[in-house]
Amino acid sequence: MDKISVVITCYKAGEPLHQAMKSLEKQTNRSFEIIIVNDASRDKRLNEACKFYEHKRLAKVIWNKTNLGTSAARNTGCKAMTGNIYVPLDADDELLPDSIEVIYKTFAETPSADFVFGNYLRKELNSEGSVTVNTECLCDDEGFLDPKKLAKDFILYGGSPFRRSLWLTIGGYDESVESGFEDVDFWLRALLCSPKGKYVDQTIYFWKRTNEEMHRKVSNVYKHYIVHIKNKSYQNAYGKVSKINQIKNNVLARLPRSIVLRWLEFRMLTKER
Repeated sequence: MDKISVVITCYKAGEPLHQAMKSLEKQTNRSFEIIIVNDASRDKRLNEACKFYEHKRLAKVIWNKTNLGTSAARNTGCKAMTGNIYVPLDADDELLPDSIEVIYKTFAETPSADFVFGNYLRKELNSEGSVTVNTECLCDDEGFLDPKKLAKDFILYGGSPFRRSLWLTIGGYDESVESGFEDVDFWLRALLCSPKGKYVDQTIYFWKRTNEEMHRKVSNVYKHYIVHIKNKSYQNAYGKVSKINQIKNNVLARLPRSIVLRWLEFRMLTKER
């Protein structure tokens, strides 16, 4: 039987953590464990919040002795979880009331699915309202993720829930990746393994874009990739660092090299299918 583990990683999110936890308290399905990974935070409010949830036994709290970064914190949470379905949740984001129920049901009805993805609410920085991002456009006729469509419009939510087996297959989150690109890197590596992603036509996450610079860089990743991937010099440069260096002023000056290489590989893979 499937079991869900919600893993919250935090470093600077005192009050937002309370909001994230409240969203979990409101779940229609309460059969899941909560793991909070405190990545050696120096934020007094955050540490007090973690102590509160630990004392009340509302969550298992893991206290990192040193700040290891988001990727390492997520890996720590995944190693500690007792469930087989990993639901990532940043401390400043939230789940909708029926999210856990929807995630559990979708995995149960689709045993072959390695991950589940749905729609999500996106709140822009300093904005009062939010917009719904509908990801149905990424599906094939059977409701599974179509990599070719994703390559054209990479709107897959980075915190989409997945089976722990997928995490094991790709070796977890790459802890060497620059902060802010961990989700991009994780899903590019995962997609190269041809996993099955099942779409659910419901809104699952409430994503709050709180770091303008970070998310500006991440959102621009895909735009730059798609624009420059058509250039034959990029295709010829794949796997050849010397040639990639020749065009670094276009993209590499802004993006981690490992991400570029993985995107190139993903694009080539989808073209071959």
